[in-house]
Amino acid sequence: DTSLETMHCGQCGRACGALQKCAGGLCVEECPANRPDLCGRSCVNVQEDPLHCGGCGKAVLSGNTCRNRQPACPEKQTLCGDVCVDVMSNVQFVQFLSTDYQCQLPML
Repeated sequence: DTSLETMHCGQCGRACGALQKCAGGLCVEECPANRPDLCGRSCVNVQEDPLHCGGCGKAVLSGNTCRNRQPACPEKQTLCGDVCVDVMSNVQFVQFLSTDYQCQLPML
């Protein structure tokens, strides 16, 4: 079957490289378990890669991280709009309501 056979990928005699597999008749990278997703020619983990957060090419904003396919802020920071804010030291961005934080945009 030339759609899956690594020694005859897509046609007889076309072998895939050492770290490749044949998928749909094309040689593609064989990604390791800790980076199982192929984005272009790179193996990534869309669960936690800040350049491919939730899908190929979906980069998070500078300073943010990626957790469970979603943009997230570093520890002890809260997402306010598109910006991560340290709610304990940056009160002009934050309004405290009981024990929850509700973020506001700064006045311009």
